[in-house]
Amino acid sequence: MSALLMTFAARADVDWRRYAAVAPVVVLGSVPAALLVREVDQGPLQNRPPVAHAVATMSR
Repeated sequence: MSALLMTFAARADVDWRRYAAVAPVVVLGSVPAALLVREVDQGPLQNRPPVAHAVATMSR
């Protein structure tokens, strides 16, 4: 959503030919990635401590 709003604000500076060439590739890459994220077990990621806690623990 943020990228969409920023693109709308800067639409005069956008090279639309280059955007049109890249957009299908972005969609082709993001759809399988979204499906993969939906299917992969998220348990290992949820059990990890927050990054700030891990960094504070490492510096001791």
